[in-house]
Amino acid sequence: MVNLLRDLISGLDDTVGAWDDFWRKEIGYFQDDDEPLASSSSLELSIAAVGKAMSTLKTLLLKLKDLEKKLCKDNPQGVSPLSLTSNTETKYKYLLDTEAN
Repeated sequence: MVNLLRDLISGLDDTVGAWDDFWRKEIGYFQDDDEPLASSSSLELSIAAVGKAMSTLKTLLLKLKDLEKKLCKDNPQGVSPLSLTSNTETKYKYLLDTEAN
């Protein structure tokens, strides 16, 4: 269970990190030098929507990290009574890998 949780955290952390990097370094690419970013209403709405989704993902990431800490504290060996069967875990990892590619 902890390994699956770590896989989820890693993927989500990569996604959130990519957005943060984009926001800091690349958002200016979409800005017209003659217009402030906020003057393009469709762009502004799109950025606001993505920003809101990323904020939700960041909150979920923190919750997953807290859950990981609790699981590790409760079961230092990394085995949880809530463990998924290996078949279910394998299917889930396949779905994650498929979506990543």
